[in-house]
Amino acid sequence: LETALAAGHHRTWWLAWKGSSWCASRANKVIMRMRTDRPEMCLRRLYMPEQALVFRYVARNARSAWLLAIDVDETLRGRWREYLSALEARTRVPGGVRVAQVQLVGDGQCLAPRKGAFKNEKKALVRRTAVHPDARAFASIHEPTLAKGAFYLDAPTNVLALAHARYFNWTGRVRQPPTIPR
Repeated sequence: LETALAAGHHRTWWLAWKGSSWCASRANKVIMRMRTDRPEMCLRRLYMPEQALVFRYVARNARSAWLLAIDVDETLRGRWREYLSALEARTRVPGGVRVAQVQLVGDGQCLAPRKGAFKNEKKALVRRTAVHPDARAFASIHEPTLAKGAFYLDAPTNVLALAHARYFNWTGRVRQPPTIPR
């Protein structure tokens, strides 16, 4: 962590594309500055800049093709190797895939079909070579800023999902200790 923080000069302000939700004034009234040396981007302050600094450090130094920042109580579920291989075979390979983060209430729930409007928080599985080349560019650990021309796809929830164990064993309003699913 200290190596990543030092490499990023303990940066707290980050660049994001103006067209993204991260630059919308309604979302970032207090934490956004529109003036930067890159007119197509806005400058925003991150709540937890350490995540961005570590992600940028890993993106520079890792050998893997895809990166995903998850918490210790989350697991990537589904046939993700096959899914990523299929994406790599496309004519236009996406720079990132937004993966639904499903709050578990049972072991096998994360890949179950959804009915109605089920709102999922998402985290991004990002192709390392699609990360924005400017060391100051980063929108969020949930959706890092990609290079110009790179784009995100949404992964089908029944194919790929993040199982979030924090709410496993949820009973009404009383939260029981978290249980990591089998």
